[in-house]
Amino acid sequence: LDEARTVREIAKYAGFVAREFADEVELWATENEPFALVLPGYLPPTKDRVNPPGLSYRFSQVRQVMRSLIYGHARMYDAVKANDPTSKVGLVYSLAPVKPADPDNELDVKAAQNTFYLYNTAFMDAVVKGLLDEDLNGRPDVPEPLPELVDRMDWIGINYYTRITVQGRNSAQLPELSAISNFDPLTLVPWEDYPRGLYEMERHVQERYGLPSYVTETGTDGATDPERISRWLVTALEWTKRAIADGADVRGFYYWSLMDNYEWNHGMAMRFGLFEVGDDGPKTRTARAAAQLYRGIIDERDVDAELLRRYPPE
Repeated sequence: LDEARTVREIAKYAGFVAREFADEVELWATENEPFALVLPGYLPPTKDRVNPPGLSYRFSQVRQVMRSLIYGHARMYDAVKANDPTSKVGLVYSLAPVKPADPDNELDVKAAQNTFYLYNTAFMDAVVKGLLDEDLNGRPDVPEPLPELVDRMDWIGINYYTRITVQGRNSAQLPELSAISNFDPLTLVPWEDYPRGLYEMERHVQERYGLPSYVTETGTDGATDPERISRWLVTALEWTKRAIADGADVRGFYYWSLMDNYEWNHGMAMRFGLFEVGDDGPKTRTARAAAQLYRGIIDERDVDAELLRRYPPE
C-alpha cells in the first residue's frame, strides 16, 4: 500500500468534486465511518461484520490504514477549501458510549474507559486536534498538535446506533494493536437500543471539540418489530432536544434510513426504513407507521407530549 499516493490521489478527487459542485453543496464530508473500514477490514472478522479486504489480525495494517485516513481527511479538507472556499468541511464518525459490564468492577471500569478512547477518541483527536496517537497507547506521539493536521474541521457528523458493553481483563488482549486493550473483544455487546446515548455523544462532541454537529445517521432495525422504529425516532429526537438545551450545538438530524436498504453482508435482513421495501419483484415501498409519525414531528418542529407519553425516553 502506497500511503502517500493514496492520500494524494483522494485529495485530488476531493478537489475535483468541490470545484465541480461548489455552487450546489454547502457541507462536505471527507469520510464516512472510517473505522468501518479499519476494524472489520483488518481485525478479526465475524459473521456480523466483515468489510474488504476481510483480513484477520493485521495489526500493523490497522495503524497504517488509520494513519492514511487521518492524513487523507486533512488533505481532502485543504483541497475542498482551495476549490470551494466558503464551504464547511467535516467528517462523519460512528460514536458509541461504552459501559462496564459491572460498574463495581475496577477492571470493567478501566476497560470501558480504554475502549471509549480507542473507539471514539484516538481517531477524532487526530483529525480535530492534530493529536496523533499512532501506537494507540492512550497518549499522543508528540506534545503539540501537528500543524499538518490541526484546524481542519468545521463540523462533526455523528452516526449513532448503539452502546458497547465490555468486560475487563488483567492484561492487553490485543497487545500488538494497543497496550491498553484490556477488554475482552469476545464479550462486546453488539447491539442495544439505548437512545440516551445519542445525548451523551452530542454532549461529548460539544465538550471535547467545541464544534457544530449534525446527527448524520441514527436508527434501529424494525425487521421483527416495526414499532421499534417509531420508539427510536421519538426518543432519539427528544434526547437530541435535551442535548441542545444543555449546550450542544446540534444543527441537524437525519434518520437512517428512508427505505430498507441493502446492508452489506446482511442483505435485506436488517430493516431500518421509514418505508418497507417488499420482497416482491417490483420491491414495493410501503410506509411504516414511523413515516407518518416523523412527518408530524417535522410539521410541528417538535415532539409532542402525547408521543412522549407513548414512547417515554429512558
